Amino acid sequence: MSPEHALAGMETVPLAHCADYPLIFADRSMLMFDIMTDAFHQAGLDVEPSFLTNSIEFDEIPGGSR
Repeated sequence: MSPEHALAGMETVPLAHCADYPLIFADRSMLMFDIMTDAFHQAGLDVEPSFLTNSIEFDEIPGGSR
């Protein structure tokens, strides 16, 4: 996420804040899809991801390791 993004300065980001933006989820073949959809549902949020992917790549990992 861009440092200028409205959520970038937050130390923690409530799911309700994320629901206002286009979301990218792992596709349904990946365990992460169920984890994310369950978390939003448990928070009482009904979201529809804008994009699904079966590829997860990190450009930068906190702590500086890759």
